[in-house]
Amino acid sequence: MSELKENSYLKFMRGVSKLLYFTVAATLLLIALMLIGYALWEVWLAVNGNVQVMEKLLTAIGVAVISLALFDVSKYLIEEEVLREKALMRNLEDSKRSLTKFMTIIAIAICLEALVFIFEAGKTDVQTLLYPILLLMSGVFVVIGLGIYLRISAGIERQERKANLSDEQAMTAK
Repeated sequence: MSELKENSYLKFMRGVSKLLYFTVAATLLLIALMLIGYALWEVWLAVNGNVQVMEKLLTAIGVAVISLALFDVSKYLIEEEVLREKALMRNLEDSKRSLTKFMTIIAIAICLEALVFIFEAGKTDVQTLLYPILLLMSGVFVVIGLGIYLRISAGIERQERKANLSDEQAMTAK
């Protein structure tokens, strides 16, 4: 009886969790689409208006980069948290693939945004380059951290494969 209550509770919580993730993902997707619309508007103003073309285009690039990052996060949430039926223990390779994909998206968004800020700061005031450079450095640190994670997890996978092979050899020897 207790197991039945526990299973129904887990199913309910999984449903609530999927609904929450879907709502957040849909909201992020909607915001990303609105930002794309805004970026297109900035490009239209740059081409057709009496404004500084470079400033409007850099703004459009920055907004488009943020929109792309939001879209990728939304896609990630839907694929990983809503659509995928998760086992309680996912294998290491699936976890590594998901985390690598997500962190790569974040690193690309950070670096592209930093480059846009560097171009903007270079055109206006060189003294404002500190923030964009720090942002670019943080993107580089994300990539370095991801590389360290991948290196460590590859070593763990190798050890697991060796242990599994040793276990299989011991079983066949008996």
